[in-house]
Amino acid sequence: MLKIKPDFFKAYQNFGISWLFQENHKEALIYFRRAVLLAPNDSDIYANLGIIHQKLGQAALGTLILNRMVKLYPESQFA
Repeated sequence: MLKIKPDFFKAYQNFGISWLFQENHKEALIYFRRAVLLAPNDSDIYANLGIIHQKLGQAALGTLILNRMVKLYPESQFA
């Protein structure tokens, strides 16, 4: 899918989630960062990005991202 439509952010998000479930957090981070660049208004991506930073031991950054997501998207399921 990425070769056919490289700007399809959901594919990047899904790859990130897949890596997250496999506990390969560094690889997940790569895909979540790409997804957020392609879809900066998607609150789910920010939630995943915050979670992955926390999993990588970057709790302060993860919390900062999650708090910002809640402020920007209070209607999010993660808020």
